[in-house]
Amino acid sequence: MSTTSFLAKMIDLLYPPNCVCCGELSESRSYLCNRCIEELPWYRKERTDFDYLPVPEFDRCVAVFTYEGRIPETIQRLKTKNDKRVIRFFVRQLETLVKNTFPTELEIPRIITFVPMSEAQERQRGYNHAQEVSRMLGRLLNRPVASDLLMERDNARTQHLLDVNERFLNAQESIVIGQRRDLTGFSILLIDDIVTSGATLNRCASLLKEMGAQSVTCAAIATTTHSKHKAEE
Repeated sequence: MSTTSFLAKMIDLLYPPNCVCCGELSESRSYLCNRCIEELPWYRKERTDFDYLPVPEFDRCVAVFTYEGRIPETIQRLKTKNDKRVIRFFVRQLETLVKNTFPTELEIPRIITFVPMSEAQERQRGYNHAQEVSRMLGRLLNRPVASDLLMERDNARTQHLLDVNERFLNAQESIVIGQRRDLTGFSILLIDDIVTSGATLNRCASLLKEMGAQSVTCAAIATTTHSKHKAEE
């Protein structure tokens, strides 16, 4: 047995690996136990039911999971606990999703950015989870991360507390260009945690294209279902 293998086994004995979703012991140093691998609400495809958007500004939107089961509580840990293992788990899933969406390295969008968080909210939480996810993903995909393209005003209302029409209005008012840059000819990968109505992503994509972006692909950790949107409306 190599020294590396021996150390890995000792670490497993001292600190048994737990599933990032349910907390149960996993059989290896995997992020998930076998049950969660089978039972998590995997989506892993493009979402196309944005017919209620006035004009879709993004070119495509893909997501890893549907927003149900254990995913909401795991995303909540991502957003509030700065749990590095949860961050790495979601980043790995996004990496796989992006590589499956763009079969060759040259097709992967040239710049990564993310849905912005207001300074007030970032101070309250202590960190910006979307920025952390994007930076780690950028290293895996060998792509630069532009953190200052978009910004959210401090007086923004919380999107999930609003109905669909209010979400569109709130996104228009609260999300603005941060540092204006010339994005002419660049393809953009826009990262978000949860996509619901698509209002926030649409506003972000509109601003990125205003700066010259050739295309905007949205990649989200999770998406709500179409029936959920109808219920919210």
